[in-house]
Parts: sequence; C-alpha cells; structure tokens
Amino acid sequence: MKIIICLFLLICVASAKTPMIGDQVRVLMSNGSYSGEVESFEFGLLCLNCTEYHDVKENNYINGLYSPNGWPVCLGVNQIVSISWS
Repeated sequence: MKIIICLFLLICVASAKTPMIGDQVRVLMSNGSYSGEVESFEFGLLCLNCTEYHDVKENNYINGLYSPNGWPVCLGVNQIVSISWS
C-alpha cells in the first residue's frame, strides 16, 4: 500500500507544468497580475513580454496598463502566487 501511495505522489509531482518559452501566461503576484508571452525562465526569474498589467490598490481599486507590443518584465519566482496559461 505504501508503494502505491509513493508512486501516486511521484506521478502527481511529475505532472506539474512549468512555463516554457513562447507560452502565453497570466502571473498573479501579491501586488497585481502580469499577462504576456514567456521570453525566458532561468536563474530564478520568469521574464515576459508583458502586454497587460493590473495593479490592485487599497479598496479593491484596479489600475491597468495595456500595450499591444508589450514591454519586458522579469519577475522573481519566489514572489509568484500562481501561473495560469491562456
């Protein structure tokens, strides 16, 4: 029984998805969210060509920035709350 549980845990951990270059992602951080295409993912940084940013302020006020061409942003992976793919 212990072997089955260990195998199940290994399979679940192995199926975790990591961002790949070219993926369209939305990254949620404590100060807001960034959307864009992954440029690189190394040295503890996730770098995006960011096309959309939403900053959450006090009283749920949301300030957004948009750019069809995007701008370069590198985010520290230890500050990322979640990543979703578009």
